[in-house]
Amino acid sequence: WNLVFTQFNRVSKGVLEPLPNKNIDTGMGLERMASVLQGVQSNFEIDIFRPIIKAILDYRLLTIDYRLINAIADHARAVVFAIYDGVIPSNEERGYVVRKLIRKSGFHGYTLGIKEPFLYKLTPIVADIFFGVYPELKAKAKNIAEVINTEEKNFISVLKDAPRILKSEFKDNLSRLSTAGHTAFKLYDTYGIPLEITKAWAKENGFEINEEEFNQDLEKQKERSKKSSKISQGIFTPLEAGCRRQPSDASGVLPLTGFTGSALISKLEETKFSGYQKLSLKEARILKIIKAGEGVRSVGAGEACEIVLDKTSFYAESGGQVGDQGRIIKGNSVFEVEDTRKEGKVYLHRGRLAAGKLKSADLVNCQVDYSRRKAVARAHTATHLLQASLRQVLGSHIQQAGSLVEPDRLRFDFIHSDKISAENLKRVEDLVQEKILAGLEISLRQMSLKMAKKSGAIALFNEKYEDKVRLVDIQDFSKELCGGTHLDNSSQVGLFKIISEGSIAKGVRRIEASTGKAAWEAYRQAQEIIAKLIDLTQSSEDKVLALLEDKFKKLGNLEKEFSRLRLELFKRDTAELAGKSEVIKGSSLICSQYQDVDMGLLRQLSDLIKSRVSSYALCLGSSEAQKAWLTVSVSADLVDKGLDAAKIIKEAAILIEGSGGGRANMAQAGGSNPAGLDKALEKFKEIIRQKLM
Repeated sequence: WNLVFTQFNRVSKGVLEPLPNKNIDTGMGLERMASVLQGVQSNFEIDIFRPIIKAILDYRLLTIDYRLINAIADHARAVVFAIYDGVIPSNEERGYVVRKLIRKSGFHGYTLGIKEPFLYKLTPIVADIFFGVYPELKAKAKNIAEVINTEEKNFISVLKDAPRILKSEFKDNLSRLSTAGHTAFKLYDTYGIPLEITKAWAKENGFEINEEEFNQDLEKQKERSKKSSKISQGIFTPLEAGCRRQPSDASGVLPLTGFTGSALISKLEETKFSGYQKLSLKEARILKIIKAGEGVRSVGAGEACEIVLDKTSFYAESGGQVGDQGRIIKGNSVFEVEDTRKEGKVYLHRGRLAAGKLKSADLVNCQVDYSRRKAVARAHTATHLLQASLRQVLGSHIQQAGSLVEPDRLRFDFIHSDKISAENLKRVEDLVQEKILAGLEISLRQMSLKMAKKSGAIALFNEKYEDKVRLVDIQDFSKELCGGTHLDNSSQVGLFKIISEGSIAKGVRRIEASTGKAAWEAYRQAQEIIAKLIDLTQSSEDKVLALLEDKFKKLGNLEKEFSRLRLELFKRDTAELAGKSEVIKGSSLICSQYQDVDMGLLRQLSDLIKSRVSSYALCLGSSEAQKAWLTVSVSADLVDKGLDAAKIIKEAAILIEGSGGGRANMAQAGGSNPAGLDKALEKFKEIIRQKLM
């Protein structure tokens, strides 16, 4: 037995709340209990694992290792549900955990003899097993499988490329002897190359990996992850640790960055929020004033601080919606609220006292900025309309992966693996605008979480819901659990305009849009651009597009003809350049510099020169606007003598404040300092002369 005595609930960083019913976790979980009831020896022999393990065994395995097979089955289930809950493989936080699970499974499969993507094929099996409890999982199985498949392909590509990467990293004896363990960790962390593969390759090449160095780096990474984790470590350290805000500047005014920790407000009662019903509130009492991370009795004009009230009409940042702004007033004393946040269930009003003086226990009036709150509500209601429209146009697999709601602007991240066509994006935008014009009534209701889910409401996987939840229902078109502020009718959104759409990670896309005044401003600016184009081309609105397309087509043809004629002129120069080259022990050293020549044309010129000589070391440079280009080519016989274009160009590129790379026979570089081209070409000549003489 692994006994855990559970007696506290952590409500926020550093704050522990005794549980009304303490308990002992014996470790007899559901799966262990199932193994006893089903009369099997292991958790992996119970009914929910058997179909997954059978599917793995159906592959032609080189070896049967149930330790690895069971791990794959467990990882497959975890990965499927994580992606179902909106956690996409990435290099950060939860996404990194999912990526590691997929890569571990891929390597286990690789060890068993499976050399192709296979984990994604287990997705429908997992969906079938859990269909009775999670029926929605089956509808999203295809999308989940695509995300896993993409990640698997990338990892298999890394495994296939591992010998080349390892050869490049361990290219000299120094790297093999003194830093092998650290290098092995870098390869593991950067490329996902397992330590086992690095060790095997090292053994084949006559050296060993220092696992102690590898484990040291791994532990350091774990510590970094803990520090950056959103999970507080406060209950294991003194409450004061990490709770202070940034120190004040010389004037004593607190920089407006970050919020206070929990220690100063841990004993305060929950702030009563009434901001859904009214934006103005009278006779709220100041419970605490926090300045520079310390509790103070009073605050004067010009000073920045955080104020805690017993009740408030200010909405605190939550669920992607920004916090309210406004004023806290007592007579002639005015506190400008610049942001509102929550620490546990306590609201923190952050800002600066514009005039007068405020002290603890004062009775004050709250006044939320009405126009800003309305603009935020427009964007939030539009976000709900957007998600419903995306699900209707693209499919029910669409799931929110993140959002930001600001005054008349919104950002919505969602699970979808394919690029959205211009036609579908237009359909989404049109559907949102259609529902705005339809004037749909918006109802806000409190109900049990069970009833809300039964009604078909969408819930966010990463939100912790209480037994009573708030349902935002836009006349049956959209139903979501949401604690944000909304409009009374969809028509109040006014206008909706998608500003951008694109991928932000594998399987995750982002739409940014504007509403109300911001959308109107975007349309107005677009109309101004069209008017300027019409004036510029002396045409009409119905003809300007066709006219511009025709002009760009002609311009493209002219540019092609110009490039062709320019190349013909350069051909004469290249013949002369090859003839006047410096000859060192039978090899031609050729250098030249050009103006307003891009990298593509520079490579063509290089090819022309190379066709005229047999043994050469060639470097061409060019300046174009504020950029500098270099290309280096070395003939095969000189490569055999030890010349390496990739190494040479790295030295030359420094002088144009750039970088480059390539192969031993050809490399190129770009930089931001055209004035350094002369020195770069001289550096090339110096290197070649030293090598050949």
